[in-house]
Amino acid sequence: MAELPPPEVLKHITDVHCHPTDSPVSDASMQQLKISICAMSYMQSNQDQVKALATSYPDKVLPAFG
Repeated sequence: MAELPPPEVLKHITDVHCHPTDSPVSDASMQQLKISICAMSYMQSNQDQVKALATSYPDKVLPAFG
């Protein structure tokens, strides 16, 4: 497996299209996340999950509402 870039580089990377509501997101997986994510949902009924994730991890999750 390829080695990841150093943390100084990873902190500037954002996954700009992430659907965390499509599968369960654990606290452990969020703690291990080395980059930030732009979280979204294609279903209005899941927007509260996106908001909760962004509220719980403000340094790692940018919510996308629109």
